[in-house]
Amino acid sequence: MNYFQYLFTLTLIIASVFQTTRIETKPGGLAPIVHDVWKHVKNGPDRQYAFAFAIGKFGYVGGGFVGPMRDLWKYDSGSNKWSKAADIGGGPTMGAGAVAIGANGYLLMGNSREFWEYIPASDSWKRRADFPGTPRNFPVAFTLDKCGYFVGGLNKQADLSDCWEYDPVRDTWLRKASLPGPGRRLAAGFALHGKGYAGTGMSGSRNLADFYVYDPAADRWKRIADYPGGGCRGAFGASDASCGFCGLGFDGRTIRKDWWRFDDVGNSWRRQADFPAAPRSGGVAFVIGKDIYIGSGLATGSSLQPDYWRYTE
Repeated sequence: MNYFQYLFTLTLIIASVFQTTRIETKPGGLAPIVHDVWKHVKNGPDRQYAFAFAIGKFGYVGGGFVGPMRDLWKYDSGSNKWSKAADIGGGPTMGAGAVAIGANGYLLMGNSREFWEYIPASDSWKRRADFPGTPRNFPVAFTLDKCGYFVGGLNKQADLSDCWEYDPVRDTWLRKASLPGPGRRLAAGFALHGKGYAGTGMSGSRNLADFYVYDPAADRWKRIADYPGGGCRGAFGASDASCGFCGLGFDGRTIRKDWWRFDDVGNSWRRQADFPAAPRSGGVAFVIGKDIYIGSGLATGSSLQPDYWRYTE
C-alpha cells in the first residue's frame, strides 16, 4: 500500500467511526460521553430461532436451530465469558418464547404447551402450569409488572394474534386482549415504561411494518407509528431504560442491518448507527443494565453467526 492509498483508507475508517457514534461534551472538561455505539463481545452460540433472557449481569441463550437444540448458555457481562448451564428441562426446542421475571427465567416451549422455569441459583429447571392456548412457535414475549406476556406466533395451521399473561406467584395463565391487525409470527417486541410493544413480523406470505402498544392496566392495544424500516420478519427488539429499539431482520428480499430507536413520548422512530457486522435475522437480544446485546441468527448465504454485540445508546 502506497502513502496515498494509506491516507484514503485512514479517511474511510475515521468517517465510519463518526457515522456510528454520537459524542456529547460534558461540562467542566470531563471525559466525553460516547453514544450510539456497537462493540463486539465474546462470540457465543451460533443458531437461528433461539430464545434469550437476562437476569442481573448474566444473559442466557438456548435452544434454536439447527436441531432443534436443548442446550442453555450463560453470558457473564463482567468477565465477557460464556459458560454452559443446565440443559432445557423440556428438551430440544426452537422458536420458543422466553422472559425473565424477578430472579428466574421462564420458557414457553416451541410448538408445545409445556412451560418451564429456570432457576439460576440452583442451575435447574422446574415445570410450571401448562400453557392453555394453542401450541406455537415464534411468539413475542415481554415482562410487565412481574408477569410474563406471550403474544401471537405460528401454529401448524395459522398465524396467531392472541395474548396471554403468566403470573409466576400464582402459577396461573390469563387470556388478555388480542393483538390488533393480522395474526403474525417472527414479530419483534419489547417492554418500555410499563407497557408492551409488538410489531413487524409475517402474516401468511406478507411482511408487516405495523406496531402496537399494550397497556396492561386497561387491557388494551393501540396502534402506534409504523416501523420505518418497512415490512420485515425476524427483526431484533429490545429496550433500555429510556427507549425501545428494533432492527435488522429479513424483508423478503434482503437481510437487513438497519437499527431504529423508538421514542414513546413522541411516538416517533429515529435511525441509529447500523449494525456493524453481517446483516442477519432470527437471532437473539437481551438487555443487561442499559446495554442491549444482540447476536447469533442467520446471515446472507444461510450462514449461522457466532458473533455477539453490545449496543449502548
